[in-house]
Amino acid sequence: MRHKWQCVEFALRFLFLNYSSVFTDVGMAYEIFSLRFLRQVVNDNLLPLQAFANGSLRPPVAGALLILQKGGEFKHTSHVAVITQLLGNKVRIAEQNVHHTPLPPGQQ
Repeated sequence: MRHKWQCVEFALRFLFLNYSSVFTDVGMAYEIFSLRFLRQVVNDNLLPLQAFANGSLRPPVAGALLILQKGGEFKHTSHVAVITQLLGNKVRIAEQNVHHTPLPPGQQ
């Protein structure tokens, strides 16, 4: 799908496997936020894609992509993860390419 085990590859693979859709070629994760459509793999139809900034009145949903702004550890690339669950005012995410070690015991 792209560079193996990078966050953009993870997001692209998630969309492909779960929605049979992909986004256009992007160089860095932060570029995903400005995309306005996905392409269905089976028929090349374009699906609208919306972006909502942090603090938006519309809450996130499971299956949405969470795109971090450039900064800190990701000052040149940003980062993308998939929201897997809503927990009140928090979200649980799935991601790859953050740390190449298992999480500490008891941490999910």
